[in-house]
Amino acid sequence: MRILETWISPSELHPSSLRQMIKKAYSSNFQHKGVAPVVKLNEQFYLQELFHGPTASFKDMALQLTPQFFSEAISRTCSSDEDLKRLILVATSGDTGSAVLEGFKENFDTDVLILYPEEGVSSIQKALMVSSDGQNMRVIGVKSDFDFCQTAIKTIFNNMSFSKKLAESYGVQLSAANSINWGRLLPQVVYHASAYLDLVQSGVISMGEEADLCVPTGNFGNILAAYYAKVSK
Repeated sequence: MRILETWISPSELHPSSLRQMIKKAYSSNFQHKGVAPVVKLNEQFYLQELFHGPTASFKDMALQLTPQFFSEAISRTCSSDEDLKRLILVATSGDTGSAVLEGFKENFDTDVLILYPEEGVSSIQKALMVSSDGQNMRVIGVKSDFDFCQTAIKTIFNNMSFSKKLAESYGVQLSAANSINWGRLLPQVVYHASAYLDLVQSGVISMGEEADLCVPTGNFGNILAAYYAKVSK
């Protein structure tokens, strides 16, 4: 919580509200009490397990909390008589899609539209997405690759006249849950910092001592979160 508080002003989100959000996101939705435990491989290497969430993806680490940020922002910035529906557009190569669907399944004031490459995800990833039964969820398989899906989403967001038309004619406001969303990126900063603190607590390193971090990353978001964890120490 203290890490998130360094980035979130109490005037924007009271610490007590933030604490409740964190509790809701991580208290029962993860199968390990440590949420993102660090385990020893050998004398030199340690591994942080990020697969204990509801969809067994590291994306759960952020996407169990991001929807709560989203709902809070809507309640604070929108008037009671505003008749707009929020539509979250997501491009996925597999993991993000199911994590977004799981995270937003109870946010009934928000619709979710997922684009994924029809032949570019695993059978398990596809099953997790297409089996989602939320009334506010839509999943579309595209006969192309992930880059096409992502470019399509970015093109839509960059078309201001189209966004305006959606809002004025259909009462729809677009948003995103990919790593371009700060509310998605911020929770990822936490587990990078917690990995370091776990090593300190276990006596592997001393506080302030440098440690190398190897981050598997596709669209730069995961390693960018690690960079923010480093510069905010």
